Amino acid sequence: MASRAGSSGGWGGGADAPGDPEPQCDARQWGRARGPRLSDISRRERIEQSLSWHQIATEEEFGEALRFAATLIPVERVRSALLGAGAPWRWPHLQAACPTGKEILAYYPCAERVHHVAQLQYAVQNQRAGWVEATMARLNFGAVASVIGGLQRMAPASVEAEAESRKLRG
Repeated sequence: MASRAGSSGGWGGGADAPGDPEPQCDARQWGRARGPRLSDISRRERIEQSLSWHQIATEEEFGEALRFAATLIPVERVRSALLGAGAPWRWPHLQAACPTGKEILAYYPCAERVHHVAQLQYAVQNQRAGWVEATMARLNFGAVASVIGGLQRMAPASVEAEAESRKLRG
């Protein structure tokens, strides 16, 4: 977990939308843990977790924890990456805590959404596969604006397809 100049730090963590109902203090109920998870690249070139704070929290508490965590990181000595699974409410907190961080969307949650939109939008398997492959290729090459533009121009096949496309656009 040794930090070094030029290492990369990852910011973000698993969470659902901030409007989720918070659970009561009852052992039979549960909620989604929210909080920052910070990692760095060790001397052995491995990504290692250096700080983690997860508990049931509101969006505001998540932001507060992230701002506190940012005070513990020597940002002048590291390259930061802001990792997110696509929840739009998370990005402003990540950007405020680490304004020089590079935004990175988590691959698997994004791919799941792309596949879900394709399933709803295209009835023919070959069309679905082609659209997914083209969309993921554009995302992998950093053409996010192109993907968002294509989703905005797409004539939705159903109300549900339109809703999922909107979610994917963020």
